[in-house]
Amino acid sequence: MPTRRKKKFEVNYTVGRIEDGDAILLSGEHNILNVPLSLLPKGIKAGNILKFKVERNLELERKREAEILSIQK
Repeated sequence: MPTRRKKKFEVNYTVGRIEDGDAILLSGEHNILNVPLSLLPKGIKAGNILKFKVERNLELERKREAEILSIQK
């Protein structure tokens, strides 16, 4: 069973290759991500290491929930 992470964490990905407008990223835990180059800094190339900071946006979640509830009434 996967372990749960903290509410906020950082993970590094190495750019393995670039193909068809996507960067193929590999984590140290062997997870693979395909990310459009348009979402990454310019000049990215194979071998670069990218740091991702991941956290929930609780404020936006609350706003969206309130919007949905107001529509359902």
